[in-house]
Formats: sequence, structure tokens, C-alpha cells
Amino acid sequence: MRRIILIIIIMISIAVNGQYLRKNPYSKIHKHIYDASDDMLNVWILFTDKGISDKSQEDNYFKIHSNMITKKSIERRQLRCDNVFDFNDIPVRSDYIDILRDMGIEIRNQSKWLNGVSVHASKSDILSIALLDWVYAVYPLAVSDNDNYLENIENMYECKAVQDTVINKYNYGTAGDFQIEQVYINRLHNMGYTGKGVTIALFDTGVKVKRIDDGDSYYFKATHKALDDLNIVYTYSMIDDTEFVGMLEITDDELFKVDHGTKMLGLLGGYYSGELISPAFGADYMLFETEDPTQEITSEEDNWIRAAEIADSLGVDIISSSLGYKDWYPYSYMTGDSCLITKAADIAVQKGIVVVNSIGNITDGIDNPDTSIIAPADGDYVIAVGGVDDYNLFSTISATGPTYDKYLLLSDSTLNPDTLGFNLDTFRIKPDISALAEFPYTVVANNDSSYNFVGGTSGATAIISGGCALLLQAHPDWTPQMIREAIVKTSYAPYRSIIDSSLWTLPNDTVGYGIADFYSAIMYADTDEIIDIESDKLMAPYPNPYSMTGNLYIPFKLINRVSYLSMQVFTLDGKMIYEDEKEDVLPGVYTGHEGFVWDGNTGNGVPVSSGIYIILLNSHFEKDFKKISIIR
Repeated sequence: MRRIILIIIIMISIAVNGQYLRKNPYSKIHKHIYDASDDMLNVWILFTDKGISDKSQEDNYFKIHSNMITKKSIERRQLRCDNVFDFNDIPVRSDYIDILRDMGIEIRNQSKWLNGVSVHASKSDILSIALLDWVYAVYPLAVSDNDNYLENIENMYECKAVQDTVINKYNYGTAGDFQIEQVYINRLHNMGYTGKGVTIALFDTGVKVKRIDDGDSYYFKATHKALDDLNIVYTYSMIDDTEFVGMLEITDDELFKVDHGTKMLGLLGGYYSGELISPAFGADYMLFETEDPTQEITSEEDNWIRAAEIADSLGVDIISSSLGYKDWYPYSYMTGDSCLITKAADIAVQKGIVVVNSIGNITDGIDNPDTSIIAPADGDYVIAVGGVDDYNLFSTISATGPTYDKYLLLSDSTLNPDTLGFNLDTFRIKPDISALAEFPYTVVANNDSSYNFVGGTSGATAIISGGCALLLQAHPDWTPQMIREAIVKTSYAPYRSIIDSSLWTLPNDTVGYGIADFYSAIMYADTDEIIDIESDKLMAPYPNPYSMTGNLYIPFKLINRVSYLSMQVFTLDGKMIYEDEKEDVLPGVYTGHEGFVWDGNTGNGVPVSSGIYIILLNSHFEKDFKKISIIR
């Protein structure tokens, strides 16, 4: 009865305002909804407002709800955004959601960024919803491009790596070295950059993890030996609404559900010397299961959008997404501002998050690669990743551009680039950048000690995302736009191809601006704080002199993986007065609380006297020392 009365009130309100008679609700509904053969559909309902009418109300809301995001998220926004909060942070109006629920509508997810909800509803209910004057538009949910998940390539592919002239300080192995050297990440590793302090969110299938109980708490850890050291700080399955993203049992179906995500995590952060060392093995990771590859039709983009909002609130720095949607969206929607997932991705960038997405793969039955671009790779601010092979030639697996808006410009012979004020060759280039798509080397899910090669722009995306983490470690204040600029402006051309002469000139819609060169990218701006690691060494302790106020921080840098690292403090006559240790420390730069911290007391808790002291670092590969002054 309540539902009937509520609907009558709504209809009367609309009629009184003249909306029912003079406004066509069909204009709000996407045409693909009418074309759908099913009566029950998953759609997005977008609203007209959030109940806040002016800037003062908005400012007051943020004062009251300043804890809506984590401290880490606030710090990221302060570094890379003009404002900590904006209109997109205001939640969807709960009264609108209540009305839909009272109408019997099943609410799937809600998005404050899009100002709407995704629902499961009949065509007749969708028409009733469109009659509501506070409903702005109704869009269908997209269907996953499942062909983006390429099967594991069982036949081992012989890499023909062109060796970098730099002597690597890490042993990448004979199969995994080329994917690192091709984009010059080996040089950044030599300098000590491993992604430490940067948080990467992986949007993918599940990942093979296990739960580790630690007294009253627990955490999740990847099971593969090359991922054993990876710091996983958050996991969530958007499919099952649970924090577990792993396998429920050992079956082929369960393995398939974690296969792709496990491989991408290996390409991002794997570390096993002599076999696989990936770009960002020192980063922190959030794992979001947004895709179920066992379902051919029903994997929806609202999982991605919801995951992006959660990741933003938790302070993530990078979203690595090897997912994409095109089946529901025609090529004409690849304009950078038409698809809902693309809108959400661009909002994430505006909030200081680097969003890296695969351009897509050429799939069976598609003759024109232009139609293979997947959303949100078409986004203005999304770093869309294409693919090359191990000869530095364009990969025929990789989808290409142009985006549809550029296609229209190129098709209009009446347009003159000189009078329009832009160069068509550099207008909306997609992909933005390229990396190895044939075939990067990574872990596998079906054996925790094995590796294999994978194909497609998914792997290239993971490599680029890992490289972006190294750039952010070196330049934490760089905005996503700056990260993209540094990458595309320093990229290099693939080898010339007699097959396609259009590849001879960069940028183009086949490989974008070229193949990434992260060593040049890290030097793109101010390089005063770039750190180079030649050996296991202490860095300058601070503050020095130390006045026994607060802590003394003792940073260090390691070129080796150290099973046992010790720091000792000696008097000038050689008496040891303090010792601290760390176990199983990965290569990298350790500062602040990640390095050694000393309170100025002896091992017995007695404050030391004023004077000069020697700090010794012993990695059992090398020893290094620094002097400090203590003033009481």
C-alpha cells in the first residue's frame, strides 16, 4: 500500500509541474535499453542533484564530514589536487534511493562520482523511473570484453632481448629481463627506486592469496614464491562483497577466476632473483576483484566504478586496470566523455590518482581495429597502454586508435588544422604509450613456483603501472597529468616497419607516443632529489647534531636483498652501546620510520652522553659508517 501511495504522489507531483504532459521521458533513456531483448535489465540511474544548492552548504558539509576519507587520501589530494574535497565527494541523496526501493527497485551499487545508482529493473519500471523529475538519465551497464583475458601461452617463447648497455644490479633472469630493459626500468632499479611508499590498486579478477592469522588479527598474502614479500594492504571482492579475493577450493574453475589477476600482480610486483623481478616490488598493493572471467555476459562496469571510489577513499596512488568495456558501447562512444566508466576514471585522475588502462586487444570477428578501443582507455586523462613485441615492433595483438572524436575530425575534409589551432597528429592520441605485449614473463596461478609468458595489452599495462610507481616514489608531488606528460614526452620510437610506414612518425594511433623510457621520464623535471644506489650504504642521519629531542633517523639504501641487516652505534674508543636489526630486507631506499630509528639511549635504556659517535651499517655484503654528534 505504501508503494502505491508513494507512486501516486510522485505522479501527481510531476503532473502538477507540467512535466508529465510536456516532457518526454523516453529522451532520458539510452536507446540500447529499448533494443535489449531481455525485459529485466541492469542500468544506471543518474540523478539531477545532491540536495546542496550553494557553495556555503558544500563547504559546511565537508567541515562536518572531513573524516569521509583516510588521512592517506587527504595527503595525496593535498599533493596533487587543487582542492582536498569537491562536489563529487558528496554522497548520493538517500531519499532518492529510498523512493526507488519503495518502488520495488533492486539497488545494486551507488556512485557519488556519477551521482547515481545501478539497479536491476524491468523495462516498464525503467520508464516509470524516467518520469521522475530528479532523474537525469538512464544508461545500460556495459558488458565485459572477456577476450581481453588471453589464455596462458603454454609454448615457451624465446625472448630476443636487445640488452641495455647499463650493467644491471639485479638479476632479472634470462626470460624476464627484456620487459624491464625495454622500458629502462632496470636503470631506475639501479638508482634505488622500487615503488616504496606508493600504493597501487589492481583492478582485475581474483588473485591467488591465502589468509594468515596473526593472533587477534589476520591479513592476506599471495601464495606464489615470487610474491612472498609483496605488501598487500587491502583486498576486496566486488563480485562477492567480501574481503577474500582468492580461491575457495582447488578446482579448474577457481583457478581460472584468479589466473589473470595473479599474472598481472606478478608483472607489477614480482621478486625472485634470477627468475622474475618486476618494476614495483617495493610498493604497497590493494587488490580489487572486479571481474569474473567465467561469466560471458554479466560482468558489469559498476564494480570498477565502486572500486575506484573505495580506492580513492583509502589513499591509493595508482589504479592498474587491464579491463575494458566495448560490447555495449559502440565505437561512437569512444570520445573520452561518453561512457560512464570513463567519466569515473577521469574523476579519479582529478583526485590525484594515476589511472593506467589497457587499450584493448584485437579479438576474433573484428576486422577493424578502430572498433577495439575499450573504455575507460578512451579517457582524456587515462594513460592508455598499447603493445609492441620483443623486436620493438607494433604488436598485432594490440588494439589501435583513433578515438571516435578524432575519427570524425579526420573524416571531415573541410576542417583545416591550421585554422583550428591544433595539430591533428597530436589531437587525442590513443594509445598514449606502449610496452611489451608479446610476450611478458610472469607468475602463474596453477603452480606457486612456476612462470610463463602471457600475451596482450594487459601485461603491457601492468609494466607501465609499475613504472609509474617508480616515478611517484621519486616525485611524490607530481600530478597524474605530470606523470603522463613525463612518460609520453620522453618515449622513443619503435623500429621502422616496412609493413606500416605510418609507424615511422610519432605520435600515432598505433603505438601512441612510442615505447616508454622511464629513466628519461624520471629526469623530466627537477632531479636534485634523484637517488642512485651503487652499494649498500648509510645515508646522512638526521637531525645531526642530535639534541636528545625526539628520534634520530638513520636512513640507508641497499643494492642487495639482505637476510640480516644490523645497525650499531659505537663510541670513538670502539665500545658498542646500541644495536638494532632488520630481517629479510629488499633492495631500495629506506628513510624515516622505514629506516633505523634511535631514541639516543643505550641498549639498557640509559641516555648517552654528549660527544661524537659512529654508526655502522652491516649488510653482510658490505659495511658503511657515519659520524653523528650528540648534544645534551
